[in-house]
Amino acid sequence: MPDTLKNKFSFYYINTFVFFIILVSSLILLLSSLLLFYNISASEEELENLNSVELRLEDEINQIKNEMVEVQKEINELENNFEKEEFVNFKNKFFLEKLVVSVLKK
Repeated sequence: MPDTLKNKFSFYYINTFVFFIILVSSLILLLSSLLLFYNISASEEELENLNSVELRLEDEINQIKNEMVEVQKEINELENNFEKEEFVNFKNKFFLEKLVVSVLKK
């Protein structure tokens, strides 16, 4: 190409080169943005799943704690009943011993 044409169209060649660089950069930016959006969406879904699992586990833990409290109450009631029965049995035993002793003395 002659020098006059080169000088005349050099700005055109520079502009097309810049245009292609901007076009490639834009495509890279667009693809990376789509990839980032997909990764963020996937992470949000995983986070929602983990939150639902966490809530379910908290409910199960609370239910088990309530059952433990009920079992502890039942244990305390049984211990109290056992102590009362033991005390009554001790009174009956003491009464029977006195009765036997008094009958034997007669």
